[in-house]
Amino acid sequence: MPQNSIVLSSVWVPAAATSITSGDLNDLRVFARTGTGGQTGHTNIATSQSTSSTSYTTLATPDQVSGIVMPTNGLIAVWYQAAWTESVSNTGRAALFLGGNQQKIAMFGGPVTVAASTGGALTVGDFAPLVSCGSGLVTLGGGSSYSGDVTTGQAVGELVQVGSGGFTQELAGTNTPVISMGGGPCYIFAAAGTYTVSVQFKASSGNVTAQNRKLWVQAIPFS
Repeated sequence: MPQNSIVLSSVWVPAAATSITSGDLNDLRVFARTGTGGQTGHTNIATSQSTSSTSYTTLATPDQVSGIVMPTNGLIAVWYQAAWTESVSNTGRAALFLGGNQQKIAMFGGPVTVAASTGGALTVGDFAPLVSCGSGLVTLGGGSSYSGDVTTGQAVGELVQVGSGGFTQELAGTNTPVISMGGGPCYIFAAAGTYTVSVQFKASSGNVTAQNRKLWVQAIPFS
């Protein structure tokens, strides 16, 4: 390859072929990794904002990354860390969305939506960590109010001691607690397309408040 050139594709030419079809092209393009119109993006919102919406919605300054390009089938990796509280016990929920679709996870009978729920373990008015994990979003209830993240050197996630407090999630609106630990990325199936990834909140009563919100998104295509 000349130094002033880039590879766009390779072409497979069948024996005795007289024409080339799109199926003969192997896409070798390297996509720019930018916040909009690329394969990565992030937000970092310190502002404390609330909603009393009873259906899922983004906050006034959205935890949202738009224009994530998936050139072929693959995975969208989502990392999230924030602190949240609710004004009425066990009424706040938070969930990941791809466009208008709430993130799902496998369960007996088929995939179901999943959301973070305090399960009533959070003291009203106290802040708790809200983080991503392999199954979506999860939170930690009980203990003292969360004091906040450090700027550099902190893992995405949260720590629980067995027998003191616990992580809870809500499956498909059933209020069924699910034990989960740790944190990190949630890998979500995605077909080729352009996506908006967001974290959305709702409160069945009162309001839910979130602050120090960090969202990172990466498309991981597989050819």
